[in-house]
Amino acid sequence: MPKLPPIVNYQTAPIHIETRDGKTLKIERRIAQRSGLIKEILESRTIQESTDPIPLTLFESSLVSKVFEFIKHELEVEKLPMISRPLTSEKLQDFLPPWFASFMAPFIIKQANLKTTPSQQLE
Repeated sequence: MPKLPPIVNYQTAPIHIETRDGKTLKIERRIAQRSGLIKEILESRTIQESTDPIPLTLFESSLVSKVFEFIKHELEVEKLPMISRPLTSEKLQDFLPPWFASFMAPFIIKQANLKTTPSQQLE
C-alpha cells in the first residue's frame, strides 16, 4: 500500500517565500497574510498551488525577513502608534516606542544616505 502524504491544514500551514538571492523563507501564515500582496496571492491560488513557494524575486531575503519581523512584532507585542504631524523632532525615539525607533533607525540612515551625492557623503 503506498504511503499517503501527510494531511496539511492549508489555513494554518506556513508560507514559503522565495527571494531574489535564492533563499526560501518560512513564514507563519497568520503573519504573512498581514501583507496585502501575500494575501492576494494566496487568495488567487488553488488548493493544489497552496503549498507552492511564493516568488518575491524582486526582494532580497534580508529585506523580506525584516518586513515580517516588523509585522510579527506589531501583531504580537505592540502596535505602532499613530504619529502626529508635523514631526516635532528628528529623533525617532522622541515619537516612537523604543523597539520601533531602533528597528527603523538603520532604514532612515540608509535612506538619508541615498538622498546625498557621493561628494556630500565624503564631507
